[in-house]
Amino acid sequence: MRLEDPLVTNRRVTTEDTVLGGRTIPANSRVTINWSSANRDEDAFEDALAYNPHRDQSRNMVYGDGIHVCPGCAAGPLWSCACSWRSC
Repeated sequence: MRLEDPLVTNRRVTTEDTVLGGRTIPANSRVTINWSSANRDEDAFEDALAYNPHRDQSRNMVYGDGIHVCPGCAAGPLWSCACSWRSC
């Protein structure tokens, strides 16, 4: 949905051994998540660098998930809709 994310990186600690990209990340390791890079992943999104307001957002990571969900996540799609309507 976003061209630029308000939060570029975030840090977490793994709770269990995890394999990511063929590499094992041990439990209790500090990791940095790069949201902008994840949301432009060509393996996850077709034509990932192109602006497409109709793209399936189910794999978009910009709003987080679970206890880490962005409190403004419901406002983003509404704001986008309002901006699109005004430009018509």
